[in-house]
Amino acid sequence: MSSAPLLSIANLLLPEVLVTYFELIKHKVKSEEIHFYFTKLNSILEEFRGVRNIEFFLFRLTNIFA
Repeated sequence: MSSAPLLSIANLLLPEVLVTYFELIKHKVKSEEIHFYFTKLNSILEEFRGVRNIEFFLFRLTNIFA
């Protein structure tokens, strides 16, 4: 079985977090079982990018480096 159909199956069966933040690198089919092997993608979630509260950010910086 090629990787494309297995990736489609993985998208349907696995939690969205696995499919979104991990890359399927390898799979094995053993006696009616499919084993998926993943690697972590180095992406930062959009919700954690940037500084939302500049005043608090500067306060934290002064406490850390004071």
